[in-house]
Amino acid sequence: MMEAVIKGDATGYSIADVPAGTYTMKVMKKNHVTREYTVTVGSESVTQDAKICLLGDVVADGSVDAKDILKLRKHVANPSANPLSDYELMVADVVTDKVVDAKDVLKLRKYVANPTPNPLS
Repeated sequence: MMEAVIKGDATGYSIADVPAGTYTMKVMKKNHVTREYTVTVGSESVTQDAKICLLGDVVADGSVDAKDILKLRKHVANPSANPLSDYELMVADVVTDKVVDAKDVLKLRKYVANPTPNPLS
């Protein structure tokens, strides 16, 4: 198994000499929800955009606020009418119990009312 670890806050990255194949690229940052991408490498250069979100940033705009509460409340009230993607569900699971429900809405509301330096984690 080949593993490359790129550290820092760089907006760009490059990994040289990767043999052809299909790989899982895992993107992580403190206080953010880890995201995995499947990347297939062949003979041409491959570009993979990556975006990760703060825990609780359901609308993916870089902050945790009332917009996130609203989107989460709509989903909890009627998931079929207001579905979240798999990644949005991980971001919305602020209780971290692998279930997105009213407990997550409550915790998110409490955080937005009184933000702390260590967001939700």
